[in-house]
Amino acid sequence: MDGDHGKLHGLGHINRTLKLYEILKEKYNLLFNFFFITRKNTLGHEVIRTRTKEKIFFKEIISKRNFFKKNDNIIIDTLGAEKLFLLNLKLSGVTKVISFEELNPNFFKKGLIINGIYFTNKILKSKNFVKIYQNIKFISLDPKFKNKKKLTLNKTVL
Repeated sequence: MDGDHGKLHGLGHINRTLKLYEILKEKYNLLFNFFFITRKNTLGHEVIRTRTKEKIFFKEIISKRNFFKKNDNIIIDTLGAEKLFLLNLKLSGVTKVISFEELNPNFFKKGLIINGIYFTNKILKSKNFVKIYQNIKFISLDPKFKNKKKLTLNKTVL
């Protein structure tokens, strides 16, 4: 969840994560501690810092130590999570994982993967206990985009 100024990635994943955070924070504020993980000095870091008061940890530090606890609930929102990050989750015994746009469903023993866009290139199948929701109806867009009449996906107008 790093983001940039539209050079490569934009802010779509960051905005979706912040919307999920707001919903979960409102409903489960007293049950969970919330924090974000991003790279230091990125646009994503700046946006999260200005829109929340939660702790922000940096990927560079988390991948070097056993940071997670077995009962943690993790939401990953990036196109293909980094292998070192996923390995840290696995070694910590974390099984409650929801991942958006994940490319490797077999890295998780349990969890949920929601892929709204990536399904057009490859249908994912898991050998483990991972639920995969994968097709165009799982694209989560900002409500202001719902009024668009056309959606272009891989040069096909839908």
